[in-house]
Amino acid sequence: MYEKVFEQAESFFKPMTEIFELNAEALDNLRVKQADLVNEVLVDSIEYARGLSKPNIDIDSFVETQQAYWEGLRSKLTTNAQDSYELISDVQGKVGELLQGAFDTQELAALTPAKPKAPAKKKPAAKKAAPKAAPKAASPESEQPED
Repeated sequence: MYEKVFEQAESFFKPMTEIFELNAEALDNLRVKQADLVNEVLVDSIEYARGLSKPNIDIDSFVETQQAYWEGLRSKLTTNAQDSYELISDVQGKVGELLQGAFDTQELAALTPAKPKAPAKKKPAAKKAAPKAAPKAASPESEQPED
C-alpha cells in the first residue's frame, strides 16, 4: 500500500523536479554568458585605454578608437541579449511541454481529488411562537399601604 503511495507521489512530483532541473541549468548557462560578457568588456576596456594612452595620438585616431570600442561593445551586448532571450524562450517552451504532458497523463488525473459534493440543503426550521409575556410583578410601591 505504501509503495503505491510513494510511486504516485514520485510521479506527481516528477514534473516539478524536471522544472527545477531546467531552471537550474538555464540559470547556470545565463551565469556563464554574463561572466563571459563582463570578461570580454573588461578586456576591451583595457585595450581601449591602452590605445588612448599613446603619447602622440591625433584626433582622428582617437575618434576611430572610440568608435570601434563602442561599436564592439554594442555588438557584444546585443549578441548576449539575443542569446539570453533564446535560452529563456527555449526553457519556457520546455516547461510548457512538461506541464502539458503532466496534465495530459492519466496518472495525474487519478491523483486529483474528486470535487466535493455540495452539501444537502436543509429544510428551514419551523418558526417557534414567541413566548407570551409574563404577568407584571407588583411594584414595591403598590404593595406598601398608604398612611
